[in-house]
Amino acid sequence: MLHPSVVEPCVTDLLTGHPEVTAIFGCNDDVAIAAMRAAQQLGRRIPADLSVVGFDNIDLSQAVLPRLTTMRVDMMGMGRLAAQLLMNRIEYPEAGLMRAVICPSLVERDSVAAV
Repeated sequence: MLHPSVVEPCVTDLLTGHPEVTAIFGCNDDVAIAAMRAAQQLGRRIPADLSVVGFDNIDLSQAVLPRLTTMRVDMMGMGRLAAQLLMNRIEYPEAGLMRAVICPSLVERDSVAAV
């Protein structure tokens, strides 16, 4: 996982070098929250100047201000599916590849502006 001390300087560089950027999608909520912090330190208002979306729906996503819009995913189900696929691969190493689709759902909160 990316530590905020890595994310924040990258976001600062991105927003300073490209002030036209109006949205950021973080690969997870921790990254999105670090991006929000960096943007706010630059004086960017969320969501008025910059929309931010995360992924995971961790508890902290509801506690930050503004509350983070994020994608909710069934982490336990994803873990169970991964274990099943791994066990299948161990038992049948010559079996064809399988593709699994996980369908996250959007949790709309306060970090995204209406377009």
